[in-house]
Amino acid sequence: MLAAGLRLMERLLLVALAAWCVSWLVVGVGAGLPEDWLWRLDMVTPAIPLAAVPLVAIGVVRLVGGRWGRAGSCALGLAGVLGLLASAPRSAWTDDGDGAGGLTLFVVNSEPTARDPGPLTEMLRGVDADLVALVEVDPTLHRAVRAGQILPELYPHFVVRRGVPGATSWRVLLSKVPLEDALPFVRGESEPGRPLAVDVAADGRRVRLLVVHPLSPRTAERWSGGNRVLLDSADVGLDAGESWDAAVVAGDFNASPLHVRRRALARRWDLASSKPYLRVEGTWPAERRRELRVPIDGVMASSGVATSSWSTALVPGSDHAGVLVRLDFAGGD
Repeated sequence: MLAAGLRLMERLLLVALAAWCVSWLVVGVGAGLPEDWLWRLDMVTPAIPLAAVPLVAIGVVRLVGGRWGRAGSCALGLAGVLGLLASAPRSAWTDDGDGAGGLTLFVVNSEPTARDPGPLTEMLRGVDADLVALVEVDPTLHRAVRAGQILPELYPHFVVRRGVPGATSWRVLLSKVPLEDALPFVRGESEPGRPLAVDVAADGRRVRLLVVHPLSPRTAERWSGGNRVLLDSADVGLDAGESWDAAVVAGDFNASPLHVRRRALARRWDLASSKPYLRVEGTWPAERRRELRVPIDGVMASSGVATSSWSTALVPGSDHAGVLVRLDFAGGD
């Protein structure tokens, strides 16, 4: 019975991995499977690394039992898992997080909190980050920001950007340090849909910071639309204005680092996720244990930018946990 169960688990794991690897290759060449199939396959992507532990265990059992062919199949499956992880690069890590340089960024999906911004305001005071990126911002909250009612003594600088209905949300960036809007509003132009892109100085470098919130992938249409909006926003925001030395993209991606849209963004602009590989922790839904949440909120940064700390924090009233990241713009060179 045990041997039969082991064989069944082994076959299911290998079939699932083979199906995912095929879809991965198809996405890489941009052709083949229907969009609906690609969407469904992409949705199971974060579960693929979970196959690593049973594959190693089964492979060892097969190896000890002299079943070289089956052990080789498990090794190939494990190689597929490692290939997936390698396709979602992570930022370099530095322990030099207590110095005067760098920036601390707090990313929050704030929509459920906006009806009563008081608890959120007090939390932001306690977090004391250099920059706060808010997405899915309710009109009540962004009006309070514009009126200087959200911690003006702590965050005297801010940028507010209107979203596209059905595509992106209102986004707000609060900052202790001066901001230069890379895509300033020009009277007479249509504001909705313009990326929130600013330049900020850190460690003697000009840093381009984008705040994003593409569509959640609830359907195949929303999946493809969100993928397109994220890449288009990055292209517009990172190409705008003066040249920059480092780039940071932060927000609610509605995708983990392993999903198609974030791997595509990483390839296009040479970005890496700040979340460490071995940190088994996510942001949504907040009511779950942190190990069971999906890390859809976060920060991605260009090469040369190192991460010195990464953590999550529950946000009063929100169904997303916030992400607190400290970036070192001199430590990744």
